[in-house]
Amino acid sequence: LNVLAASDTVRITRAEYVVSKKQWTIEATDSDLTNALIYVLTPAGVQLGVLTPQGGGKFKGQGGIVGPGPLTSVVLQSFKGGTATGAVAQK
Repeated sequence: LNVLAASDTVRITRAEYVVSKKQWTIEATDSDLTNALIYVLTPAGVQLGVLTPQGGGKFKGQGGIVGPGPLTSVVLQSFKGGTATGAVAQK
């Protein structure tokens, strides 16, 4: 079994959750300009949505949360293996 290292670096640049609307907005950058998408996950690994390319290594996405509780942290996982974890600001 060969485990390959991630070929890119993902960074969260904005992560907000509007409590009244149960809606998140996340922006990120990726060092690999050819990356097609970044998955948005809860810390438990539940997929919430995806971030799509905006050009120049920038990504953005929005989505809603079904169920109780605010979104307080996220994990981003790129198609090429890079990951980032960060807190989500409550608005």
